[in-house]
Amino acid sequence: MRSRLGQCLRLTVAPAVVLVAVIAGDCAAAPSRDADVLARCAAIPAARYVTGLIGNPDGMQTYYERSRCLQEAAVTLRAPALCNGVRERHSWFFDGSAFSPEACRRLVARQVRHDVAATVNLQPPQRLQSIAVARDGNGRDFDVLVRTTGGDGIGMRLRLFLVTATGTESVAYDEMRAMGSTPEALRLLLRNAAVARALAAQPPGTPLRLRARLEKTMTSDSERAVYSHAPHWPRVSTAETAFDPSRLTWHPDPAR
Repeated sequence: MRSRLGQCLRLTVAPAVVLVAVIAGDCAAAPSRDADVLARCAAIPAARYVTGLIGNPDGMQTYYERSRCLQEAAVTLRAPALCNGVRERHSWFFDGSAFSPEACRRLVARQVRHDVAATVNLQPPQRLQSIAVARDGNGRDFDVLVRTTGGDGIGMRLRLFLVTATGTESVAYDEMRAMGSTPEALRLLLRNAAVARALAAQPPGTPLRLRARLEKTMTSDSERAVYSHAPHWPRVSTAETAFDPSRLTWHPDPAR
């Protein structure tokens, strides 16, 4: 298995140095905190260790601190290449075999098996089905009705853009939302001030376009890892409609 992070990380091991470098070309989309974790490991002196942990389970009674850091990072990032930098500490009296290249690779492989098994519970992400606009009941602002298809609704980012005749987008709404798994009908308030600014940027009498974008975001390393084994479901969906603000009236369901 060669994970995305395995492709991103180059680990060079020397007797006293573990150098972790981020390859810019392959890691443009990698979370910056991944590099931060590895930098913290590399900053730990190679010879620093703890020992005499008689209350710990077998194999964890002595270890090099950098090796423990790298092993934990390897499991978190699902990056077995990092195990090359793990060194087992040998002692006459204490067992450090739980922190070794072999133990590290076993832990990474076990975590990947758990990730693959977890995909059976996944659903395709919620997707946009339609959007519609009507005058709000206050007579000034606008209601936007957003309908979705159903699916995984955890960690969804919903954005609305007002789009001028030249294609310029202005953000009218941007929020993370926790959705259920069933189709949803969301009513969002679009302020008149935002519409007025967009209208002022285009020729009079030209309809505005309203574009909705719904994106499934990854909120944790574990979620990213599980989704890396899932079917290739689109994580972003869009829906768009054109409207003339001067002709809109209030309706309890703008989609009708």
